[in-house]
Amino acid sequence: MQKQCRSKKIMHNQRVIIAIILIIVQTIFCGCNSAIRNKTEHFTGTAEYTVYPQTIYVGIHKKVCIDLSITPEKAENPVFSVDTTGIGQNIQIFPYITTQGQKRYCIYLTLSPEIKPGHYKIPIQVTFAKVAPIYTIADIHIALPPISGESPVLSQTQQILSDTEVKTRFIEGNGVEFLDNGKYAFEQWLNLLAGAQHTIYLQTYYLEDTGQTARLIEMLKNKAAKGIDVKLIINRYTQLGTSSLAYLNLKRHGIEVILGGDLSLPHSVSTISSPWYKKMQDNYLLYKSLPQDNPFRRWEEERGKGQIMIDYAIHEKMLIVDGQKAIMGGRNLTESYFFWYKDLDILLSGPIVTELDKAFRQNWLTFGGGTLNNHAPSIEPLPQGIPARLVHSRPWDGSYTNLDELVHACLMAQSKIYLTSQYLALPLKLQNALIDAARKGIDVRILTNSYETGQELAMSLCHYISLNYYRDLLVAGVRIYEYGCDPNLKQKPYYHVKQFIIDGKCVAVGSYNLSLRSAYLESEIMVYIADKSVATAREKLFLKELDLNTQEIFFADLAHKEEKFGTAINLARIFEILY
Repeated sequence: MQKQCRSKKIMHNQRVIIAIILIIVQTIFCGCNSAIRNKTEHFTGTAEYTVYPQTIYVGIHKKVCIDLSITPEKAENPVFSVDTTGIGQNIQIFPYITTQGQKRYCIYLTLSPEIKPGHYKIPIQVTFAKVAPIYTIADIHIALPPISGESPVLSQTQQILSDTEVKTRFIEGNGVEFLDNGKYAFEQWLNLLAGAQHTIYLQTYYLEDTGQTARLIEMLKNKAAKGIDVKLIINRYTQLGTSSLAYLNLKRHGIEVILGGDLSLPHSVSTISSPWYKKMQDNYLLYKSLPQDNPFRRWEEERGKGQIMIDYAIHEKMLIVDGQKAIMGGRNLTESYFFWYKDLDILLSGPIVTELDKAFRQNWLTFGGGTLNNHAPSIEPLPQGIPARLVHSRPWDGSYTNLDELVHACLMAQSKIYLTSQYLALPLKLQNALIDAARKGIDVRILTNSYETGQELAMSLCHYISLNYYRDLLVAGVRIYEYGCDPNLKQKPYYHVKQFIIDGKCVAVGSYNLSLRSAYLESEIMVYIADKSVATAREKLFLKELDLNTQEIFFADLAHKEEKFGTAINLARIFEILY
């Protein structure tokens, strides 16, 4: 057991080592970028430009960037003259170095509030000290967003298609309470556990028995001592890498604990005969189970050749008590997630709880725990309850339903798509769906971590990973926001919320990140809520959050980031598979 723990701690610390290496490499290379910028050369050349976003929609986009390259690019002291009369104001022009080492210029302006839809031309002249000037004219297309009718995202036809794809349906009569405030959420966790009479089923990515969360662990032990059936599923490598003693402590107090998610090592003797173990030992079956568009296929082909081993993981977070009430969402059971991170859970009652109970039982069986003999009592729909759907994806079973459901919702959206995630490592078909939506004039906004809030050591690489995706999103018109904080805070409010709001009609909350791992390697759980009043309320809170605690990232901001972190951004793409 000691060897196993040491091994898993080493795996967990991979992220820390990679983050430190990136910091060192970034420091070495920053001088090189300066040297490139100081070289000069006389020439007669041309200029090419790209407008960001390609189509500017009135009421959605407020700023525009003309991204200019001069060929040859080693220009000597260029001076820009830009005529934006009647189009925009507050012009800013600055050079930057792309992540590929190319020197470009960003001409950045705020659109006039009175601007009308149409095609506009912006004359640009670039002059130099000793050679002829360069002229170009930038074309800008400004349009009204398309007039949308009733959103089809919840139409009967679309729900039939979604029911078939996801294999679950919206269930009427549920109670839903959003637990935004961490301290209040912690009290709800304690209250739910305190009221347990028969069963406590808990699944989490990892937990710690230190600080305030020691109260939760103590509650579990006390309930087990009173004869209540307490069962716990934890992701193997995160738990053994962070708090193996908490796992052992639970086992000593009679709590049934399963460590799941590892491909190569059994978590107990009982695993050897489980369907999970047999399936995971066969690399060929694993490879064959991956879809053609899964970027991890090539990694699986390299297994055993010295490459990083890619493992499935269990990432759901859910607590079901007596089969009657449940909490699910994004929080792991450590003090940080409740008391200084920004995260979200929901408290559920009604028939949707039975679906969560089934999901837990399915995982318990898969990871070698056997069939649970007891059956959760049926739950009558609440009189004033609302429709909810559980979406559970299990990649090792070929189930990618959370990715499919989100892509489907984005394709059906008519006016607004608001998404939150701790970082971005977008599957291609989700990225394409978001880009297509933005190009059609749909208001697409994404909220994620900033460089400052992402400075949890093991997760600092995530911001560099996200930056690799910004450019394509921004050029299509997607609006990106980064969660901010006081840089002097010792405990940074890491942004960990996973919430999707579509057309002010539907909202989803759970464990699914906008990432390749969530799509293809980690089991995830989301609850979709089909209620206009709930979705509208969540939309208002989202927009308020954007106003109070975030910075919108425009192309000029990205250009600065690419120049500052260029080396780290390039290296981060290699390691995004670990996150």
